[in-house]
Amino acid sequence: GDRPRGESLDSVVVEGGATRVLCLAAGGRVLDDRIVVPDRDREPVALPRAAERVVLVGIGDQAAIAGSVAGWYGGQSLPFVGWGSALASGATVLTQGSRIDDNRERADGGWLSTSSLARAAEVVTVFTDAVQTIAIIVDDAIGVDAAANVSMRLLDAERTLDAVGAQRPPELLVDGVRSILIYSVRTTGPAPSVVVEGCGRGQLAGVVGTGTSVSALAQILATVGLEAAVAPPLVGGAGRRSITYHLAAESVDHSRPTMKQVARKPAKKTSAAKKPAAKKTVAKKTVAKKTVAKKTVAKKTVAKKTATKGRGRR
Repeated sequence: GDRPRGESLDSVVVEGGATRVLCLAAGGRVLDDRIVVPDRDREPVALPRAAERVVLVGIGDQAAIAGSVAGWYGGQSLPFVGWGSALASGATVLTQGSRIDDNRERADGGWLSTSSLARAAEVVTVFTDAVQTIAIIVDDAIGVDAAANVSMRLLDAERTLDAVGAQRPPELLVDGVRSILIYSVRTTGPAPSVVVEGCGRGQLAGVVGTGTSVSALAQILATVGLEAAVAPPLVGGAGRRSITYHLAAESVDHSRPTMKQVARKPAKKTSAAKKPAAKKTVAKKTVAKKTVAKKTVAKKTVAKKTATKGRGRR
């Protein structure tokens, strides 16, 4: 539908339990991502004016049975929300420079393997909450030093500095052909993001982030492994959610003419329709051609006398 033109915005009211509200602009860019708890957040959630798609995810009470680290790992199945975007636990994964093909089970929504996302030229992981530590996981299956071919930059975040003012180098964990680079960062904006480039060959195997220290995240990954440490994208549990969508009161922008303000030009008089002049059709006389009867001369058939040969009189 049309976006609100006045100062007020569309909004949603969530009842029944904790719910994640994700607003995406056209193309999948994250505009707002928050966790709404009805007992704590009593005000309606205002939706950004540029929001093209709103995703609501109910959060169950069984999160304790799985991992607790936000992010994703290679081979994981994530809910696909269109535009090359997928929902991860505490994050949204966006891709650039690739196309996610549809299949009979997925069009603009469904489930998507992160192996398809990791082949993109650029993978962006946008975290819901502030992070202090991030980790980039790279698989080097063919021994070509894949970690050296992958570059990383941050949005709404920056790497922390050491005592001399230089960026702290990452901590490195090695597990077989897998390298885990752990960085200490500081969140500076509402949507801390990790942009990984140069991963078109599928070397990228995950991005995670936490609000704990580098040593704490390294301990978790070394103890239980990446796959067990990452929380599932959807958390089950009993309960029901009630969602109410409020449309903004539309205010007219008087700087632009409305339909009532447009002066209509008087209708032009339509001249009387001219009757088409009947054309006189000159009937052409058909001259009857005389048929000259040709006389047929009957040919006389001359009867030929047949001489009878007989014997003379005796």
